[in-house]
Amino acid sequence: MLAYSLRLEYPFAARQNLFLEHRFSDVQGFFGSVDRDSALGYEYEINRYLAFTLSIRLQERNNRDAQYASYNYKAFTLDADLSARF
Repeated sequence: MLAYSLRLEYPFAARQNLFLEHRFSDVQGFFGSVDRDSALGYEYEINRYLAFTLSIRLQERNNRDAQYASYNYKAFTLDADLSARF
């Protein structure tokens, strides 16, 4: 298995960030697959513990086994998240 993750943030105002995020995983063997997930987004820190995030995301999955090729997909999504940090 090979996996990595990268996140770049640019704070452009108090409590506000732009970010670029990328995740990749490559699994060999039984039910092997290649997964990619990239996002471009905006994060606003409501307070010390709460944050609102809005992002455009591309998710892609490619199964290595030809039998499961019909389960391959590519999806663009618009995500809105409210997260709590403890």
